[in-house]
Amino acid sequence: EAAGRIHCEVNYLVLRTRVQETPEILNAGRSYDQMVREGGVLKFAERVCVFDTELIANSIIYPI
Repeated sequence: EAAGRIHCEVNYLVLRTRVQETPEILNAGRSYDQMVREGGVLKFAERVCVFDTELIANSIIYPI
């Protein structure tokens, strides 16, 4: 924890699942986050996501 911020890194994976179909990997990568405490609650101050997936399906209609 430096200057009141907590730095963390996490891996993420976004899957699309459909009934009676094999799940598909839509996106994978790593998130670099900075969090701060406000009133005893941790809140995101910054999030940077770096994806490892070469192609992103254009059927993704919501931000990841």
